[in-house]
Amino acid sequence: MTYDGDWLGGMPPAGELHSDFELAARRGVDFVIDLRSAHARAAEPLDLAAEDAGLTLIVIDDSSATPGEAASPVGLSAEAVDEVRRILNAPGRRRSLLIDEDGTRASMVYAIHLAVDEGIAEAEALRAARSTGMSQVCADFVHEEVLRIRSGA
Repeated sequence: MTYDGDWLGGMPPAGELHSDFELAARRGVDFVIDLRSAHARAAEPLDLAAEDAGLTLIVIDDSSATPGEAASPVGLSAEAVDEVRRILNAPGRRRSLLIDEDGTRASMVYAIHLAVDEGIAEAEALRAARSTGMSQVCADFVHEEVLRIRSGA
């Protein structure tokens, strides 16, 4: 999925990572924002493919839950959402590729960004994200995060 020059998606099939990153670079992408789990990052590191394509790799490490707090059922914390939003809202930022195992986390965090930072109606941002196959649990997380951010929490 692409939106305003940013790319969102899941991991490409084995053997296509380098060519996909090179294509993204040719299309003006500068950053790869890795939203994958720690296990997925260890199994298939992205640093070499990103470096070969001239892309900056930014890993959002969401593996350390607050002690005593249950892990998020969608694999994202409020802190991870805020970190990605800081990157996406940086002055002069160029295009980004948000990637995770299957594109779900990328779609969720980007829908939050669209609704909160880009002025897109939340229903419209969710409609676009749901077209990627997002579950109701993920849509509920997006809604809760939009409310949290708008409330200033």
